[in-house]
Amino acid sequence: MNCFENAISEYWLTKNEVAFSVKSNLGDEVTYHASYFYRPKSEMPLLEQTALAKAKGKILDIGAGVGCHALILQEEGFDVDAIEQSEVFCSIMKERGVENVICKSVWSYNPQQQYNTIYLLMNGIGIAENIDSLTNFISLLKTFLAPDGVIYLDSADIDYLYDELPSKQEIPYYGEIEYQVSYQNNFDQPFEWLFIDFETLKETASALGLHASKVKEGNANDYLAKLSLMR
Repeated sequence: MNCFENAISEYWLTKNEVAFSVKSNLGDEVTYHASYFYRPKSEMPLLEQTALAKAKGKILDIGAGVGCHALILQEEGFDVDAIEQSEVFCSIMKERGVENVICKSVWSYNPQQQYNTIYLLMNGIGIAENIDSLTNFISLLKTFLAPDGVIYLDSADIDYLYDELPSKQEIPYYGEIEYQVSYQNNFDQPFEWLFIDFETLKETASALGLHASKVKEGNANDYLAKLSLMR
């Protein structure tokens, strides 16, 4: 198990609070509590609650983690497929009662049916990793959509993080961040994650025949967006 999996699974096994750190290549370091990844709906950010309230039909929860969103939707009567590439998290999801767990990378997923609602919450669009892969990622998600299907995703415009740093023009796209997780003096390999500003998301989606609309704005340059097939 990597550090992230260790921290999240230790909380599940012991129910004792566990803290781990995430450092970015911009120099900031944030401490997270493992319990956050098991949070109930009442403790979720308003953007997530708004997205979950718009669920319809057959649902795909991408990057489902330990199933906090999938469980809520399942309990509300929806048919949910929860896809997650971590075998550790998939095991926890099953123990928690998530019924339809798909343990693989979304990049290799070939669904047998299309979805009415697809969720990419907790900045799930970051799975694309970088701006060069964004078009391919959204194009893949489009193939998962039923004719009336919609994709809900939350992300953020992180332009403000560069206020006291060298020009963001020196990098390919300022929303590309490298993170490293540490736990109990151990360190995971760094990984790429993408934050996408809404205008870039809208342009990328439009080029692929998808309409992007901003559903709601948060308090930290974050937003909830909806992607749907153009008519």
